[in-house]
This record gives sequence, structure tokens and C-alpha cells, in this order.
Amino acid sequence: MFEDITDRKRMENELKKSREQLRDLAFHLQTILEKERRDIAREIHDELGQALTALQLDIHSLKKKLPEDDTILNGKADSMLSLIDITNRSVQRISTHLRPALLDDLGLTAAIEWQFEEFEKRTGLQCDLELYGDDSALEEELSTAIFRIFQEALTNIVRHSGATRVSVRLRLENGGLLLEVKDNGRGITKIQASAPGSFGLIGMQERLYPWGGEVEISGIPDKGTTVRVSVSLDNGAAPDDKNNYHR
Repeated sequence: MFEDITDRKRMENELKKSREQLRDLAFHLQTILEKERRDIAREIHDELGQALTALQLDIHSLKKKLPEDDTILNGKADSMLSLIDITNRSVQRISTHLRPALLDDLGLTAAIEWQFEEFEKRTGLQCDLELYGDDSALEEELSTAIFRIFQEALTNIVRHSGATRVSVRLRLENGGLLLEVKDNGRGITKIQASAPGSFGLIGMQERLYPWGGEVEISGIPDKGTTVRVSVSLDNGAAPDDKNNYHR
């Protein structure tokens, strides 16, 4: 009897240790992935962007030397300039999709505000945004985790909610971070939130594991869904009125 209890305890400890190792590995892989995304985004933006700009300037220079009455060559030059402009916008879109430069240059709050405005323009939904506090003390990895969770929450709204209104609140105060994303859609059920195939929702929770953060997802039928993210910060950023924003 005593040996059975000891073996069971040992197996439980080994299972717990194995889960922690898997989580550590997942976090390590996620960190590597984000670094690669950032490096690729910068290379695409800098290398391709500069090459396209140089090509655009060369074509403008050549176009000035073309006879004005040569409509065929001038038309070709205009078509090339138009194609370069379209490609430039694609480069910007792809690099931003990989990792928005705002996240690295200006921080979490600026990146969330930008993503929120892009979401509002793309979906046409009624949107409210409230930002409060200073994010300058946040770790880069934590800022990335919160931003990716925010993106996933917005993606789920578009795919599943059928909502017409979305509200987002980000607050950094009293040594903690709180992010809330609410919609007025169908409302997620407990079964849906805990379903084995809900990898997006599981991914949200796993992203915060290194900081002991929590992701709570709740819904009311035909009233909407709320995603609530909370993290306790060792070096919490104090509220600063100049960093407050509401719209």
C-alpha cells in the first residue's frame, strides 16, 4: 500500500515536471519564432523596400528623357511605376503582418492602438478603445505575448462572433496589466472555450505561462464574449496621465 502511494506520487511529480518542460520548450520556440519574424520583417522592409525605391527613382529619371509624344513608352513607364507602387504596399503589408515595427519601436500601447484602428477600418464594426498607463517598463517578450493574444482575440471576433460592436481596454496600474476585449456577438459557451480543438484559446493561455498570467474567456448567449488577460508585474508601470487615451 505504501509503495503504491509512493509510486503514484513519483509519477505525478514526473508528469508535472514533464508538463513544465514542455511549456518551457514551447516558450523557447515561441521566442525564437518571434525573433525570426522580426528579422525577416526588417529584411523585407529594408532590403526590398530600398531596392523598389531605387528602381522607382530610376524609372522616374528615364521617363523624363522620353519624348512626350511617345505614348507607348510613356505608358509602359507609368505601368512600371504603378506596379512598383503596388509591390511597395505589399512589402509594407507583409512585413507589418510578420511583426509590426511599432511594437519594437514604440511599445505595446502604440501597437495595440494601431492594430485596433486597422481592425476597425477592415471590419467596419463600432469600436471603443481605452488605454491607461505607461508600458515603458514592460519586458519585450511580455509585450509580444500580450499583443499576440490581442490579435488572436480580434481574429476570433471576426471568425466566430457575428458581433457589431467591440470594446478594448488596456490598463497598466498598481503593478499589474489588464487587457479586456469584449464583443456583443453570439457569446462563447463553456464547452467551446474548453474544447480540445480550441488551440487558439489554449495558445493564449500558454503564452502567459512564464509570467504566471491568466486568460479568462467568458460568454453570454446572444450577449457577447469577453476575453480578460491579467498579469502581475514585478516592476509594474505606474499610471501616467499623459499616456491615457480613450476613443
